[in-house]
Amino acid sequence: MYLIESFLEMVHNRTKKLIIDDDIGKKRRNWGLFDNKAVTIDIGRWYFDEKLQTAAGYKKEMIKATKILKKYLEDNEPEKISFLNENLDKYYEEFESPSVLN
Repeated sequence: MYLIESFLEMVHNRTKKLIIDDDIGKKRRNWGLFDNKAVTIDIGRWYFDEKLQTAAGYKKEMIKATKILKKYLEDNEPEKISFLNENLDKYYEEFESPSVLN
């Protein structure tokens, strides 16, 4: 479960900086683990997008970024899907909270 949390935190931190990773939702392996934390390995398809300031843009990027992880969990560890979804929901709620925007 820790690795799922770490992956979500990595994506969240990038997304709140308004950076899209155009590779992460595809079948590429551009992230890995370093010191038990998820890290990005390839930044070749990153770009700045102000749409990520909106709740809809943020959510879209988080969904895209977790697409491959969700598929993996469905095929190999389906009992962890609810954990992933619950944590995604927490990030969405935090994003929409006024304290996060300041």
